[in-house]
Amino acid sequence: MKKNIVIVILLLALIGAGAYIGYDKFYVEKQEENKTEPKKEDKTESKAEELSINSTFVEELVGRYDYYFIQDTNLENMLYKSEKTTPADFTEDFIKQTAVSAYYSIPRGLSTTWQQTYSFTSDELKKQVRKLYGPNTTVTDSSFEMDCGTYNFDVANNTYTREEGSGCGGTSASYLARKIIEAKKEENKISIKVAVARVDMEKNQILNMNKEAISGLTTENFNINNTTEQLDQFTYNFNYDEENSNYYLDSITKTK
Repeated sequence: MKKNIVIVILLLALIGAGAYIGYDKFYVEKQEENKTEPKKEDKTESKAEELSINSTFVEELVGRYDYYFIQDTNLENMLYKSEKTTPADFTEDFIKQTAVSAYYSIPRGLSTTWQQTYSFTSDELKKQVRKLYGPNTTVTDSSFEMDCGTYNFDVANNTYTREEGSGCGGTSASYLARKIIEAKKEENKISIKVAVARVDMEKNQILNMNKEAISGLTTENFNINNTTEQLDQFTYNFNYDEENSNYYLDSITKTK
């Protein structure tokens, strides 16, 4: 009888030891998992910030690229003819013209010598090009036409100097109408949506960017503020240049 009791006690002790060893192993492994398992980051989606469509900041971002000479059909063809347009699609003359035009728009009291004398260095021009088009857009140093004149490049002095032309002119019975309808900022990007149409006074028509008449709209009843949903819409996409604390044009995409 005593022998049986001893055997039972030994069996219970063996079972208890096994259970302890199993629990201890499980506990150690769990602790190791907790040490090695990376903590999950609490990622929250970034929300787009609405910008005022009437702000000077938004209007000037879009307006930088509005250079045209005599007829704004040239501007229309440059900006709004494709589903997606990037600075690589622009002519080099257009890039230079917009850079000079944007610089000249600075109030004279804030200007430097190159605005007042119609002369500027290659470095000054390229700085403006980067401001409008970012670090990946470059131009070659060569003369270009602008506003009834020519900016001649002097290789010896690395300088552009304006020479006035003999004359120019022209009229058009149509004009490009545009309205900013949305502006958003998200992280280091800004998107600005515009509605555009061509107003043809001679034919009494409102045209889309494919030169097609928009049904129901005439020059008499057209008000762009009330008809943006009937018009073609394009979005200007801007990226942030950290080195220069500036937003530059990345692309223009057709969104409607």
